[in-house]
Amino acid sequence: MVKEHIVDAEILPGNIYGLDESGSPLSDQGTQCVIGHRGTKTQHAQDSTEHKNVTAILTICADGIVLKPSIIFKGQNVMKKWGDNNVSDAS
Repeated sequence: MVKEHIVDAEILPGNIYGLDESGSPLSDQGTQCVIGHRGTKTQHAQDSTEHKNVTAILTICADGIVLKPSIIFKGQNVMKKWGDNNVSDAS
């Protein structure tokens, strides 16, 4: 498939990108309680429904160029101070 769709089609490495997205909860979102009898395989977890995740998107090109990561927060407005001290230079 690679030969047919990339090599034979003469697609350059600079035009091939791989992307990975990973979600992660913000720290200190409360506690979680696991309910079940000792020795049973099925356990039931109970926690709050207020989960807030942050998503990171990382992209690399087949020619080795790495793009800046993108960090996504839930919100309606973007505050300028969120970009202050941005150690990963994320956009």
